[in-house]
Amino acid sequence: MKTKRLGLIAKIHIAKKELLSNDDEVYRHWIKEISKSRTDSSKNLTDRELEALIRKFKAYGWKDRQSSKKRALRAEILKTAKDRLGESWLNRVKGLTKKVAGVEKVEWVKDVAQLERLLGIIRNME
Repeated sequence: MKTKRLGLIAKIHIAKKELLSNDDEVYRHWIKEISKSRTDSSKNLTDRELEALIRKFKAYGWKDRQSSKKRALRAEILKTAKDRLGESWLNRVKGLTKKVAGVEKVEWVKDVAQLERLLGIIRNME
């Protein structure tokens, strides 16, 4: 099983617990609805159907905490860098982000641990 797929399934089970208090009846109904009655188990959904199920949870008010944490970390990274790194702060952040996460923009970093590491590095710079 691919890492992305495992992540989607994990996210679904977290959403089920948080939003539905593990109400299996509603959960299985949503899966059947999304899969057009092909299955009642998330493990049998396609990746596209898994993403649709997550959108369904979000439509009913579930908030992905990790996404919120990523947004907050990204904002903190940019604010801290601007405050601490002077005029060339944006270029320095791009370079650090490339070194830490392999991408040039903070917005493209998907991993919370990488964002936390980047913030820690910037906080220790002068």
